[in-house]
Amino acid sequence: MKGRQVELVFPSGRVEYDSFGRLLAYVEISGSDFGEMLLRNGLVYPRPEGHPRKARYFEVNEGAKAQRKGMYGLTQLK
Repeated sequence: MKGRQVELVFPSGRVEYDSFGRLLAYVEISGSDFGEMLLRNGLVYPRPEGHPRKARYFEVNEGAKAQRKGMYGLTQLK
């Protein structure tokens, strides 16, 4: 991340926490949505609670599943 601008974007415009005390914010690096990049590569799954980017995140996640990226490309051990 050296030399890149990292910004926390709060969906409601103010600092919020979930029921477990975790900070709720989008991470943007040089204007790109870092969470979306993680989703696109199958490295995380979208949280089910409502938020402004929920529909987009689920759409991107479905693409990762279809392309068997990251965790979606793993095979089950027998």
